[in-house]
Order: sequence, then structure tokens, then C-alpha cells
Amino acid sequence: MIPNNTILKLRDCISSSKLFLSKDSYIIFICGASAKIKSTTARSVFIEYAKKYLQGIDFFIAEDFFQAFSEKGNISDLLSIEDNIANYSDCILLFIESPGAIAELGAFANNKKLLVKILAINDKDERNSPSFITQGPIAKINRKSIFKPVLYAKMNASLEISSEIKRLLLENKRKRNKKIYLETFRQFKKTLPKLRMLFIFDLITIFQPVNILELIFILKKIYGNHLYNLHAELTMLKILEFIEEKKGFLLRKNTDYKFYFVYKGIDLLKIRAEILISYNKTDHEKINLLNTVVEPYV
Repeated sequence: MIPNNTILKLRDCISSSKLFLSKDSYIIFICGASAKIKSTTARSVFIEYAKKYLQGIDFFIAEDFFQAFSEKGNISDLLSIEDNIANYSDCILLFIESPGAIAELGAFANNKKLLVKILAINDKDERNSPSFITQGPIAKINRKSIFKPVLYAKMNASLEISSEIKRLLLENKRKRNKKIYLETFRQFKKTLPKLRMLFIFDLITIFQPVNILELIFILKKIYGNHLYNLHAELTMLKILEFIEEKKGFLLRKNTDYKFYFVYKGIDLLKIRAEILISYNKTDHEKINLLNTVVEPYV
């Protein structure tokens, strides 16, 4: 059983405007040549670099996202998939190193919501090329993207500009936490899809293992008896591999146990301890399930 007092503490924090979006809530989609095409790609080299030198940023491979949507049948057309990338990402990091990446470049540059988020890396030999790509999509990125200008490098030596990519990413990353207003149900429904998704993720982290009905129960305690449809948020969290489902319960999947929001005045470790004590007394199934995952609070 979920202890009501823990939910009420969260509700009081949220309703008192003490909720802040963490400066580390930074989501990057990476596009480039697939590892299936060749063993070492510019993208794969950068991903290894990012693991060491770009902490506090979440990187996701774009085609995993495309494939997951295709397999699950959630979205049937490319434009809808692009809109979802725009809704849930802060940057599209695009290595123009394959025919597929070139196609993505053209498609993304024609989407106004994505265009401003593109950080593109093109082959050094193409810098002065009068091609359609240079005069079309790349020229648009250089005018409109907050991550401009397009960078150039030898794709087989992309590590040479990794520090420049890092600089552009960090320059556009927030330097401090941002106050977020989610006091009312209307604000919860109207907030940006990414923020709503990360808020639901935090709730899962705090109360895991939790099923969908329990998640809705928590939201009703916070916002009142409204109609809650969490399909979009949970679908995105599963596709991004933030969460997984076991025996009907939702658990966070990644092992980096950061929260995406800061809850001023609340000791989340204490709240988590109260929840675990309650589960240990009333719900051994949840405790047994937690024994199969990494639990940072015990």
C-alpha cells in the first residue's frame, strides 16, 4: 500500500511552487551511420567520448527510437515521429556520415520545431561544396539553429572536434535549476510533453514498483479526481528505456538514479524509506520485485 502521507508531502511541495526542473534534464538524440553498416562510426566514437566527459546529459540513438515506434505501431508516419523527437528532446546531434543521415538531415531541416535543435557535423571535404545539401539544409541550420554553426571534420577522425561539440552542447544547457509551475491539473495537462514525461518518471522512481492504477491514484491525490491518460508518457519512457514493466509494475530501468526535478523542502531519501517500510509491511510482492533490481535507497 502506498502511504498517503508521502503523497501529501509531494502535493504540498508542488502546490507551494517549490518544484524546479533540474539543470541536468538535458536529452540529446544522436543520428549518424548505423553500427550495422560499419564497426566504427563518427557517432559511436563520440558516444564513447560523451560517456566519459559529458555527465548529466542523456543521449539516445535516434534509429532505436524510430524502430521502437515502428514495432509498437504507436505512430504510423515519419512526420509524427519527428514531432515526437521535437517534443521530447533538447538537441538533435547529427553526424552526416551515411545516406540515412543525409535523409534525416533533409527531413529534420524542414521541420521548424526540429530545425532550431540541430547540431550537425559534416565531412570536412564538403565544406565548400556547392551541393544541394550545403546550400539547402546546412544553410538553414546555420541561420536558424541555436547550435549553429555546422561543424566540419574528417568522419574517420571525428574525435578531433568532440571538444567543440561539447562546448556547443554545454553553452546551450541551462546553468541552474528552473522553477516549474505544476500546481494545478490544468498546468499539468498544458505543460511541455517532455516535462510531463519526466515528472511521471520521477513519480515512478519515488514509488516504484508502481502499477498504472497506483500512478493514477497518486496523481489524483495531487491534482484531484480528473481523467488521466498516461499512454503517451509511459510509451515514451519505455521507448527511451527509462522504465521497464515487470509483472504489471513499472520500474526505472537506467541505473543513474538522478531525479529530473528538485523538490524544495522534501527529503526524498526519507520519503523513499517510508515507502519501503510500508511495502515491507503490506506488499511483499513489491519487495520481492525490488530484490531483482538495483535499489539505491536501501
